[in-house]
Amino acid sequence: MPLIVGAQSAVATGYSIDNSCQFNKESDDYLSKTFGSAGDLRKWTYSCWVKRNNTLLSNHQLIGGGYFTDIKFRVSDMHFGEYDGSYVGELITDRIFRDTGAWYHFVFVWDSDNAAAGNRMRIYCNGVEETSFSTDTNPPLNQDSKMNTAAAHTIASNRNEGGTADCDV
Repeated sequence: MPLIVGAQSAVATGYSIDNSCQFNKESDDYLSKTFGSAGDLRKWTYSCWVKRNNTLLSNHQLIGGGYFTDIKFRVSDMHFGEYDGSYVGELITDRIFRDTGAWYHFVFVWDSDNAAAGNRMRIYCNGVEETSFSTDTNPPLNQDSKMNTAAAHTIASNRNEGGTADCDV
């Protein structure tokens, strides 16, 4: 789901970044898109630049796909999960992400067609693959993801999943 927002967003440090968005949980800010038909459910990547704000006491949803692919900052770590009644795939990093002054570039990879179970879900931060996880559950071979389904996908919210982990970054 490529997204370029035409308006600039104000940043607390006094400058703006072209084609960026700033989300405020209290203002109920988020983006949503429902696709008319499904895309590839077994192979996809999601890439984003994100800077955390000073609110590190709750979850902050980066993207939610269908019902539901779940990518979010938790209080200090990163969570990437695929839920289908229970988590069929889930990565929770050992690495903490609490630096509110840093920009992070994340790439999330879903490739359930991969014969190597450990390569079916991957997280990269600033060009380096995350390899240490407190939870490392790999999806079954050929597991369909909810991302790219003909259902609501949200950036900065998990409302389509009935959740309340709005982003505040």
